[in-house]
Amino acid sequence: MWRALLWLCFLSVQAVAQSFPDLPARFVRIYTMEELQETGFYAIGALSDGELYFMRQKPTTEVSEKLSVAKAGVLQEAYTLTTNINFWKISKIAEGWTIEGDTTPSYLVPAGTNNFKQGSQPTPWIFSTNNDGTFTLVASSQPDYGVDIRGKTPHYFGRYKILDSHAHLYLYKLATAEATAPADGSEVALCAQGRGELNALDGSRLSLQSTRGYLLVNDTIAPGESIGTWRADYANDTDFSLTTAAGQTLCVTDGRLNLCPRSAASEQACWRVDDGLITWVGNPGAPLALCAVTDDTSTTIQLLSPEAYQASGASAFLFHPVGAPPIVTKAPDGVWQLSGAWSADTLSRLALTGATALDLTRVSLPRHATPLAIENPNMLVYVRAAEADYAPQEWPHVVAVSNQSCQAIRPIALHDKYPFHTPYPFVAAQGISYEREAHADHGWETLCLPFDVAQLPLGFVGETFDGLQGADIRFTPVQSVPANTPLIIAYTGEETAGTVPFQVSATGVTVRTATDSTTAGLAGNYLPFVVGEREGRCYLLNATGDAFVLSDAASTLAPFRAYLETTATRHTINVRHTQTTGLHSPSLKNKTSESYRPDGRRWPKNKPAHGILIRDGKKYISK
Repeated sequence: MWRALLWLCFLSVQAVAQSFPDLPARFVRIYTMEELQETGFYAIGALSDGELYFMRQKPTTEVSEKLSVAKAGVLQEAYTLTTNINFWKISKIAEGWTIEGDTTPSYLVPAGTNNFKQGSQPTPWIFSTNNDGTFTLVASSQPDYGVDIRGKTPHYFGRYKILDSHAHLYLYKLATAEATAPADGSEVALCAQGRGELNALDGSRLSLQSTRGYLLVNDTIAPGESIGTWRADYANDTDFSLTTAAGQTLCVTDGRLNLCPRSAASEQACWRVDDGLITWVGNPGAPLALCAVTDDTSTTIQLLSPEAYQASGASAFLFHPVGAPPIVTKAPDGVWQLSGAWSADTLSRLALTGATALDLTRVSLPRHATPLAIENPNMLVYVRAAEADYAPQEWPHVVAVSNQSCQAIRPIALHDKYPFHTPYPFVAAQGISYEREAHADHGWETLCLPFDVAQLPLGFVGETFDGLQGADIRFTPVQSVPANTPLIIAYTGEETAGTVPFQVSATGVTVRTATDSTTAGLAGNYLPFVVGEREGRCYLLNATGDAFVLSDAASTLAPFRAYLETTATRHTINVRHTQTTGLHSPSLKNKTSESYRPDGRRWPKNKPAHGILIRDGKKYISK
């Protein structure tokens, strides 16, 4: 039990001050930046003539201001280290990472052109991957010089021009994961690290299969045909059997892993978790730990004594829970809520036809998620904030959800006429934009946006609903676009028969598609709209933009527009524009500005101004 006690001791110390761990301790190789923790203990190694050397905290005595090495031998997936000065504490800071030793002063600092020294103040270093399982390490102040190994007798670590240096480092992380006993009757996967990825033991062929795409951020394994699952059944407080879905039991015969026919649980319940190792105890006096050994070409399953495991570069098998089958629940507003465990492949094959939002806040994301089959370019993807970094760049509209807030982690670009819905309001921290093709004939058209816009774009005027009066619907000019407030807008530039772009954007605004985006009968619309049961009381703005017309049940309206719902028994309700400025404004005498009638049509320049006219976005009465 000494290893378990050792780990408990380390946890208690780490919780206080992240002190260097008690030794000996195992370090396992990592391959990606994702595996670099905010703070952790790592050995930094490099190859020379086919052998691995770790960079020590101790300077060399033969070469000034270079660091000495600890020879590790052949390249392996794991090493047991016995000396603190053979590894470092690496911590994330805003500018990169700090590298800290167990000495005073403790921080690794660049010196001169290609040397090191140790200082009392943290200095930022930059790690990056070479996409082959190795890393490059440079000081942020001198990014052209990479850490590398040189020399023969002795070897030493220094910093050299990237172009002249191999700069391929191997990182090994302090192994913190140990096997824990599975629950009675639970479904689990037997997994071990090998060649930079987690492999699962396939119960049909007793071979290793990559869990890439099945491993979730919470370390659960998503169910899948290529991932073997095992049922754990206990015979007593410590011993359990492991059985496949086909009813075969994992056993050991003649020192080799095997599948045995299912028999009484007491006969096959010969597995036990001992000192963090999954161990076969069917042979009295000779327990065997289930391990995986990686060489240059493959990863194989081996059974080793606990003592042999400690001296080897093998990886221990661990139990990973297998998640529940994936389930999707679809709401009428197009929000799809997922539950269960979703592999990357199952998630990418989900046909999102009709979805306005994908709610992933109740699931854990795959660590290696792939693009989604998105049909609606306005679809939002809600994820838990703690897992937002695992959302691929190909997922366009990602909103991170926490207990405190919801924030979009990327810019939101809304596409006209496609449905949009926000089950949870969010802050557009990276900006939000909307664009549509507006009519260039000076006719009015409706608009409703889910976010505030401070200023209408140049060349457009807008008006908000001001009430119904008999056969008329009245509007009042505005300069901005309030969120979820239906407007009418018109183009005031050169009149043509085509269209012109209407573009607006904002940053840091709250985005919501309020279900009550209605102003005394004028309602905004973000979803596919059919008059349907509203027939007899639903009015849509006509093509010329001067009246709302009673519409039949089959009439439709595109998203980001508005309709009028009223019990008025009229076929047509005329658009009227409320007076907002003084009489006979001097600006009307400015011959360089265009004037427009309330219906959006341009007033002839050579005709005296008369009645209600629009000029420069304002309305005037001219006599």
